[in-house]
Amino acid sequence: MNSLLTGLSFTAQRALLLVLILAQAGFLIGHLMYQRAYIEGNASRILRNTTLLEKEHFETTLVAMRYQLRVIGNAILLNHTVAPDNASPFLANELKRKWLNAAIVFDEKGDFVASQSIFPLHLALNETTLRTGSFREQALFNDFRQHDINESLFYWRSNGTDPNLVGFVMYRAIRDPHGKYLGGIVGFFNSSSMEGMFRGMEKEGFDLGPHGAMAVFDRGNAIQLARMGMGKLAGPRAHDPGLARLMNYADDSAQVHHYVSPIDGVPRMGVFLNINDGKWVLATGLAKQDVFHGWKSQAIWTAIAIIVIAVSQWLLLHYMHANALQRERFAQEARYDPLTGLANRRYFDDWTGKACRLAYRRQKPLCVIAFDLDHFKIINDKYGHDGGDAVLKAIGQILPELIRSEDIAARFGGEEFVIAMVDTNAECALETAERIRIAFETCHVEFNGHIISFRSSFGVAQMTDDELQSSEGMKSVLVRADQALYQSKLAGRNRVSLAS
Repeated sequence: MNSLLTGLSFTAQRALLLVLILAQAGFLIGHLMYQRAYIEGNASRILRNTTLLEKEHFETTLVAMRYQLRVIGNAILLNHTVAPDNASPFLANELKRKWLNAAIVFDEKGDFVASQSIFPLHLALNETTLRTGSFREQALFNDFRQHDINESLFYWRSNGTDPNLVGFVMYRAIRDPHGKYLGGIVGFFNSSSMEGMFRGMEKEGFDLGPHGAMAVFDRGNAIQLARMGMGKLAGPRAHDPGLARLMNYADDSAQVHHYVSPIDGVPRMGVFLNINDGKWVLATGLAKQDVFHGWKSQAIWTAIAIIVIAVSQWLLLHYMHANALQRERFAQEARYDPLTGLANRRYFDDWTGKACRLAYRRQKPLCVIAFDLDHFKIINDKYGHDGGDAVLKAIGQILPELIRSEDIAARFGGEEFVIAMVDTNAECALETAERIRIAFETCHVEFNGHIISFRSSFGVAQMTDDELQSSEGMKSVLVRADQALYQSKLAGRNRVSLAS
């Protein structure tokens, strides 16, 4: 990052870093969204496959129930392999097959021939039906017979002593080979048994998670028949508009829908499949909080990582900038006079050493101007050293504007200054020195309500070829420039003299 940011202003560096941070955040957020879509896609695929398998399992159960009813009805009413007196043990044995909770066999008039139940029948059937032992007064069974219905599966709600008992009932007509109606059989399968069946499927690996749910709904009554997972079966209720809206999702395509359950208020992804010729709906739902639990943790840690990385990079940039400023300050202090901002003696020697070698190779002239302030001690005595420093600072501000950028001005100490000018002959150097002298003479420095005026004396010297190629050449020309400066002092100060 250091090489990338080198050469840019600090504002540009911060802007670039902000862009990089936003790019990093965008990449991580994009990756998170991809992960979420991937997880949701996997969950949807699992949800569809699970619901289709559950539908197949449920339909297999219905096939087994149909077969069992046919076996029971044929044995008692058609083939007479089981006499009515021996029907109870036979039915009790058949109910052990777990496909039925109760079975009632009745003749062509609707009178009971045999019955057996794993629960007391008075919980499900009304007193009149049990006392007469007949379905003659039941409009539903009369309707089945009248319309020659051979089989029907329908939602059942108890009209006995336990109104909370719900489930479904399968009816099957028994006819002889000529089609004569001999009677029928009804099998009861209540919701608790259905839930038990679901629990068995759950043990086989159909895990819906802690907040998932599977349920069977009766479409016409908008009532939940059975449920596995979060949310308990609330028993028979009136028509539920929430369930009615939910069942509008039901079709045969196993599409995944997003919804909030009206049963327990949990947001879920769900599949709704038609069963029992569209009369019922099999619903399987995965809670979004379970599906995206790991992803949410990852998102939180990613957000923390983005913040940590962004803050670290931001602090690192400011640390690097502070270090660069410090190095620049150290370099400035090593090369420049802290009071005037002009080059110091060390930097001047390094600079002129290179300038002399270059001037000698190119056969170009190089001149030196030495000057100091006239009567500077008087200024210090009158205005104090702070006043003198104010004058020196003013020189540091004025002087760089009076020379070319390729030249160098240095403070050697106290009020002594030197200028080195490349590709400049003595005549041009004299003109420059005179221009500087006039600028100083007309300059007025404000200090503590006082106006300080100052003047300077100058000495100019041009380096000879021998001085240019000698390592001691700069010392030699400086001596000659100081001698010219001394001549200016002797001649009355505030003037320019050329060394011989």
